[in-house]
Amino acid sequence: MSQTHQLVRFVGRAARAQPVGGSHQSVTGILCLSGLPRVLLSSVVAHECLHAYMRLRNVSISLDVEEGLAQLMAFLWLEQYRPEGEGRDHEARLSAFHRNLIHEHPSLVYGDGFRAAYAAHHRFGLKPLLDHVAITGLLPE
Repeated sequence: MSQTHQLVRFVGRAARAQPVGGSHQSVTGILCLSGLPRVLLSSVVAHECLHAYMRLRNVSISLDVEEGLAQLMAFLWLEQYRPEGEGRDHEARLSAFHRNLIHEHPSLVYGDGFRAAYAAHHRFGLKPLLDHVAITGLLPE
């Protein structure tokens, strides 16, 4: 089985990075809903990979910072996604619609968290943003 298939298993449950105990955390898999359109599935995987990344770096942060960053990863994936083949117009519209949902989400955790992470990403870039959060547990101002 390839590393990709070891990391991402497609099953009929909600997506979730699964940390395994101890002081050093590992991630054994990311579970995703089956039957999602390719563009949405890939954005869910991008979102969940951020959770896995934080677990692997042993970073403990507030829910709004973590979900904001995870939504940022999904949004960035959708921004660069270029559908090909049959149905590409539909996938492009679905991608744009989902980006708008992420950007306009009304919740404090997912919506405000994303908008704060998005602003920090535009100001500092992705790697400096993730490094800052790993060190401080906070988004840079």
